[in-house]
Amino acid sequence: MVLVLTVSTAAHAFNMFRFPYYENDEGVYISQAWSIVTQGKLAPYTYWYDHAPAGWMLIALWAKLTGGFFTFGASVNSGRMLMLVLHLASTVLLYYCTKKLTDSRMAGLVAALIFSLSPLGIYFQRRVLLDNIMTFWVLLSFALLLSSKFRLSRVILCAVIFGIGILTKESAIFFIPLFLYVIYIKSNRQQRSFTLIQWLAVVGLIVSVYFLYALLKREFFPVGFMGDNTPHVSLLTTLKEQYIRGGGEITDFSNSTFWNSMRVWMGDDPVIILLGAAATIVNLIAGIRYRNVLLAGLLSASYWAFLMRGGLVIEFYVIPLIPLLALNIAILGC
Repeated sequence: MVLVLTVSTAAHAFNMFRFPYYENDEGVYISQAWSIVTQGKLAPYTYWYDHAPAGWMLIALWAKLTGGFFTFGASVNSGRMLMLVLHLASTVLLYYCTKKLTDSRMAGLVAALIFSLSPLGIYFQRRVLLDNIMTFWVLLSFALLLSSKFRLSRVILCAVIFGIGILTKESAIFFIPLFLYVIYIKSNRQQRSFTLIQWLAVVGLIVSVYFLYALLKREFFPVGFMGDNTPHVSLLTTLKEQYIRGGGEITDFSNSTFWNSMRVWMGDDPVIILLGAAATIVNLIAGIRYRNVLLAGLLSASYWAFLMRGGLVIEFYVIPLIPLLALNIAILGC
């Protein structure tokens, strides 16, 4: 594992401040983190609820702990250094999850190595993107559920961490059915309903803070609600706008943003995309007999469902899928 982490560090750290180019989103999240540290605000301009703020809150905390935004040169470099730390942590978590599902250290090492050397991963995981942070939280919460000692305290901690994941990037909600299924099969019959309700309640409590903030700021409801015509941003309005952002029908191979992105992914890293997709299908079928294999397949299928839902798909949306494909490939191969 030390060797894998050494390889991973070399692959992701080499020239990471110069490649790939600084993306617009990176500057946005760094500026919002700067605003938290210096102004006590969620954004330097009007915060319009385009994303929940947990991701750049973590970046702000990282900047405070490392001596500011310019410790590593340009401010975006500070965020990229955090992405490297999160990638290494995610690599360890992926190893742990694969080992728990297969009882094979070799499978864990293979998954970690595929994850670390994926060309798509090296390109996108260097960037300061919410998807990278969300991936870490999801893997951490999943690892807690797979731990040998399945206790209510760990289920609650898992729920807290998963709630933070949702408040980092909303697409994490597509993993909820899988997490509920894992809790269902791992909890004893007498406490099953109570454990499921507890997990959902804690996740809901964490996520509700976001809605409570909007309510207290009087920015929850749209303009005109109950006679309030004062111009203001609205959480509900933003959620509606995000929801209706079209990406083309999944059956439209030429205009769908999913298929356009898929062609880019295939060009950059055909091995992990094709082999990972095939491994997911095989594992779902094999999961009829082997429950742990089914969990791996469902984990990957959950995020495929998000990508193929028919909404807008941007190229970096593939980030959380990369470790899941590596997991399925390793399980199938080992």
